[in-house]
Amino acid sequence: MYTDESGSDSDVTVRELSLYDDDVESVSSFLTARESLTSPTPPDVVTIAPVPDRLLLYEEGYTLVERGMVSCRKFRTSFMQCYSDDEFLAKLFCLRQGFETLLKTPSNRDWLIQSGRNLLCSLIRVGERNVTEFEINFQRMLDYINVPTHWHQIEEELKKRKVAEMTFYDIVLDFMIVDAFDDLENPPSAIMSILKNRWLADSLKETAIAGAVWSVLKLKRKKLVYNDGFVSRMYDISYFITPTLAWGFLGPETKLQKVCNLFKSEVVDLLRSFFSFRMVRYTNAVDLSDDILQLMQDKFYNLSNFIDNVSPS
Repeated sequence: MYTDESGSDSDVTVRELSLYDDDVESVSSFLTARESLTSPTPPDVVTIAPVPDRLLLYEEGYTLVERGMVSCRKFRTSFMQCYSDDEFLAKLFCLRQGFETLLKTPSNRDWLIQSGRNLLCSLIRVGERNVTEFEINFQRMLDYINVPTHWHQIEEELKKRKVAEMTFYDIVLDFMIVDAFDDLENPPSAIMSILKNRWLADSLKETAIAGAVWSVLKLKRKKLVYNDGFVSRMYDISYFITPTLAWGFLGPETKLQKVCNLFKSEVVDLLRSFFSFRMVRYTNAVDLSDDILQLMQDKFYNLSNFIDNVSPS
C-alpha cells in the first residue's frame, strides 16, 4: 500500500485540480501511455519492456468504460474526488474486482463482519442504548445472506433500487453507507421541527427524533414486496442504529456527537482512499485487495481506539 498521506479536500472542480496534483498526474500519465500503446510503432523504434507496476487493472476498466460496459447506481465522482465520470467508473470496476478477491478469503470475511459489528455496537453504546436487539438483527441478516437460495430474491430487491452489481461496494458502501450519510445531510422536516423546538428538553428531543425515525421506517416497510427479505432486515438493523446516528449528528454537542462526526469523517476518508491512485494500487486485483484490507484495518483500529478512549462529555 502506498504510504503517502492524502488530505480531506472539497469536491473537485476545474479550479481546484491543483489540490490533487498526484492523482491528476497519474491520470494524465495513464492517458499518455495508453495513447502511445494504441498508436502504430515506427519500425525503427525499440519497444520498451512493460513497467512492472503498470496499471493493468485500471487500463482494463478504462477500456470497458469507453465501451459503455461499466454502470453504477449513482455517480459519486465529486464525492470520491475523481477527475471525471470515466475515471470514477474505471476505478469502480477495479474496486469491484478488488473486493471480490478480498472476500474470497474466509478470514478476511470474518474480520470484516466482526469489525463492522463491533464498531456499530460501540456507537450504540456511546449513545447509551442497549445493543442486544441490534446484535440479534445483525446476526439475522448474516444468516439470511449466507443462504445461497436467497440471493435471487436479494438481487431482485436491489435491482428495483437500481443497485448496479451485487458487490460489496454497490450494496454495503454505496447503497447502505453513503446513502445513509446523504439522508443525514438532508433530514426530514419532522426531525428539523423537533430540533428547532426551543421548549423541548434535549432528552425529549432525542426520544421524539427516535420516534420520527421509526415512523419513517414503518412507512417504508409497508411498501415492501417481501416482508422478510433483505431490505426488511436492513430496516430492522436501521431501527436500532439510525436513531443513534441521527441524534449524534443533529443533536447537541456531546460525546456521541464527537464520536459520530469522527466516524463519518474517517469512513468518508476511507472511501476516498479506495479511489486514490496514491493510496491503492490499480495494478491487479490481488494488489488492490491487499491495499483495501490494509486501509480498512488501519481505519477500524483507529476508530475503535478513539471510541474506547474518548473522554466523557
